[in-house]
Amino acid sequence: MDFLPFLKKKVSDEITYAEDTANSIALLGDLMKVPSSELRIQICKCIVDFYHAEPPKKHIPGYQQASSSYKIQMAEVGGLAKTMVQSLTLLDNQLVEKLWVLKALQHLSTSEVNCTLMMQAQAASSICAHLNDPDPSGQLLFRSSEILWNLLEKSPKEEIIRQLSNLECLLALKEIFKHLFMRGFSHYDRQLRNDILVITTIIAQNPEAPMIECGFTRDLILFATFNEVKSQNPLVKGLKLSNSYEDFELKKLLFNIIVILCKDLPTVQLLIDGKVVLALFTYVKKPEKHKIIEWSAAQYEELQLHAIATLSSVAPLLIEEYMLCQGNARILAFLEWCESEDSFFSHGNSFHGTGGRGNKFAHMRYTLRLLRAMVYLQDETVNNDLCEKRTIQQLIGIFKNTISKSNDKEEAIVLEIQSDILLILSGLCEHNIPRKVCMPVNQSFT
Repeated sequence: MDFLPFLKKKVSDEITYAEDTANSIALLGDLMKVPSSELRIQICKCIVDFYHAEPPKKHIPGYQQASSSYKIQMAEVGGLAKTMVQSLTLLDNQLVEKLWVLKALQHLSTSEVNCTLMMQAQAASSICAHLNDPDPSGQLLFRSSEILWNLLEKSPKEEIIRQLSNLECLLALKEIFKHLFMRGFSHYDRQLRNDILVITTIIAQNPEAPMIECGFTRDLILFATFNEVKSQNPLVKGLKLSNSYEDFELKKLLFNIIVILCKDLPTVQLLIDGKVVLALFTYVKKPEKHKIIEWSAAQYEELQLHAIATLSSVAPLLIEEYMLCQGNARILAFLEWCESEDSFFSHGNSFHGTGGRGNKFAHMRYTLRLLRAMVYLQDETVNNDLCEKRTIQQLIGIFKNTISKSNDKEEAIVLEIQSDILLILSGLCEHNIPRKVCMPVNQSFT
């Protein structure tokens, strides 16, 4: 069957017949209930043509074609997106028709109006729950993930997150992420894997999302740390990340989701089981020049800074693990390297590397943030250990050196470093007179 193009005699016809046009387009969604595969596919093709219309094959004298923008607008007014979402429930075992509906929804979801309509029809949960359905073509996952992205970007995010925060959706996301992580080898697979992880990260911000219950949290912790902590888990046996852009981004995304997951206190035991603190501390050391690693120098530096930033969120929750890993000693040794005349040349890339190009100030900044987070717990075991390791004297020395070595370009990061040092010293000495006595009051910081 062929649909004639939208034709008009006068420019004003678009306004005059707007209501009739919108109602006519709305009928397309209602016609999806007719159990005819040919009809359903043709309706979807018609909707897609709104966005990729070809010029009519023959010109009808006295008429001109309505614009694509007009047809798209009338589809919004008629609520077509909502009925197309609802039609998905009729197509459980009809893959070809379902793929055509998803293609139509992919186009419809490019507007905020349609995304709001789709949200009202529970599109996010309906589509996400079937991400892992069998589909040899791979189109179902590709089109579904793009629709989810559009829904998150163009409709109220909180409602979309709520729709996705259920066991069925998270199980589907978990299984497809595991599959792509373990068996996705193409550039496209890796991109899609990262997209799924970003969507998961957004959902994980909802404390009501059953991330632990579905086993996703445990798997994500495993995937985040298997390179640093050897595991016998069959999920990561023989796996290795490359230094490709997609794998590099994946590693950073995994660090990022750990920060979000650790806000849920029941996650703490999983962090202990996964040896997350130990894994992150493998980055708190000076770069080893002759060690062969999969990352480039610039990539490793960015991951190193990201790992130290992640520790600032995780380590305060796991004091015992921190002490077992000799966290204080590792931090102080790393600060000593930050102060050394080592010929290390910082790349200063990324958000975490800001202000640190050609120096070690970025490394010092994040290490001091980590130390400040631990000191402010006011845990006597941690603070006594720091003082026994002459931390006060070391920090005073760093403070003085930053004054003598800084320049105008580095003023902001140096001020932050100096401020953190003073806060750490205050935290160590505030309620302890003997430690105050150790402070060299006869020497000026300025």
